[in-house]
Amino acid sequence: MQSNVNYNLYKCFIRVFEERNISKAAQILQITQPTVTYNIKELERQLGVRLFHTHPRGVEPTRDAKELYKYVRDGMSSIINGENIIKEFNENTTSNIRIAVLGQLLSGSIAKAISGFNKTYPKVTFDVMSADGDAVKMLQHNTELVIGVHNGTNSGLGEISLQQATFTGITSKFFAEKHNLKHGVTTEDIKKLPLIIFDRDAQALSKLGSPLVTVSDFETMKSLVAQDTGLGICLDVQSSTTDFDILNLAFANLVSTDLKCLYNKHTINKPTKAFLDTLCRIFGITRPPQ
Repeated sequence: MQSNVNYNLYKCFIRVFEERNISKAAQILQITQPTVTYNIKELERQLGVRLFHTHPRGVEPTRDAKELYKYVRDGMSSIINGENIIKEFNENTTSNIRIAVLGQLLSGSIAKAISGFNKTYPKVTFDVMSADGDAVKMLQHNTELVIGVHNGTNSGLGEISLQQATFTGITSKFFAEKHNLKHGVTTEDIKKLPLIIFDRDAQALSKLGSPLVTVSDFETMKSLVAQDTGLGICLDVQSSTTDFDILNLAFANLVSTDLKCLYNKHTINKPTKAFLDTLCRIFGITRPPQ
């Protein structure tokens, strides 16, 4: 659905609501008082509601106005933020954005975000690397965004939850046949199996009760799985498990976790902020106000 209400009517509404006075709103907007009054009456006409009650000292918003204000304020803030980004960052800006993706997660979604972003900002380049390590340290050493599972907290980091990521399993065909694993396994099944997990997931998965082998990267995990060592557990790996002898397995009831995008609040620049907005749109989420 689209709104047919003129943007200037909402600008007047915001000012009148916050100042509680037509005359003060007119001064701030640098327009005449009759124009402000007309715009408010026109907005009321188009919406079919009463927005303000007048009294000797000014105006008082109605219940409908208070409800509308919450949405108009947030929308106006987004518009202003967009205007500020465009003023300082446009299609001629040259920049490079470095992104670390933990555990080969969601490369398809990131590629889609980059492709859409480059249609508007073709001179911005990207370095996307698969990494396993400490997100805080990466953000302190020339990496703008880190995408993955991060359970720690740090006052210098901003974070956005992109989605719930589910664990997946990889195993050799021989291992699957030996342990009667078909297309999926439950947590009860994996309590009986030797597991191969990433170092960063050791604490989260330690309660599964199986002998654990921890590794630092996906290639090592895949190599051990190919040797029939155990069942590998990771988050949404690419279908690089297309190797003929390795199978993907879905877990029936293993708890999902938040997949986060982390950034350094103190050093993030305009191009990275703009790409972060694009990434949020791809995942269908609202970015928290800065």
